[in-house]
Amino acid sequence: MDISISNETFIPQIQQLPLNGKDIVTAIETVKLAIEVVKSIGNAMMELAKELGIIPNMEVEELGARAIQAIDKGVCPENFATTEEWVTKLMHDDWGYAPELSENFSQNEKIYMGIGMIAAYLVDKFEQWPIKDFLLLAATNPALFTVDRMSAISGLILNGSKALGSIVQYLSGNDKSRQTVEMATDTLIEIEKNINPELDDNEAYKMVLSYSKSGI
Repeated sequence: MDISISNETFIPQIQQLPLNGKDIVTAIETVKLAIEVVKSIGNAMMELAKELGIIPNMEVEELGARAIQAIDKGVCPENFATTEEWVTKLMHDDWGYAPELSENFSQNEKIYMGIGMIAAYLVDKFEQWPIKDFLLLAATNPALFTVDRMSAISGLILNGSKALGSIVQYLSGNDKSRQTVEMATDTLIEIEKNINPELDDNEAYKMVLSYSKSGI
């Protein structure tokens, strides 16, 4: 998926995020979602990052406030060898973080910047997986990729499962092969039944079929 940055005036600091973070934020902004929905996307991505152990227990808005303040102070991602090093630096306060200044930024700014920061880190940290394509799907399907489902998805990544790639291909409708469909649907059915134990196999299967854009 190729998303280009077309709105140069949308939260100026976003232009200084790593490319993968900018792409995810721009994909969300293009859809013009209500801020409550955007926050739900941020919360879901935050849950994924927490479950993967790469972000502490922090609200997405605080992450965004830290990113904005850091960039304004010249603590920018291009000054670090990796996105991980930049994010790790931002988690500490020794660069001049001032919590009281977060009130100067809108909820919109903080949430979008927090999402961009998380997305950039996830994509770079797990580059062996199709994380960017998955996050683009999550960003444009917030009703599907809830906090509970993100928690389950983290297990696939930590266990080195190939199912994540199959899920991305299945949900995007890009691969209708039997092997991909079976791996994706079996995994998604298991996730649904873990979230909703009262579902039987048939109900879970119908739910999972409705998720795909392929019409399978």
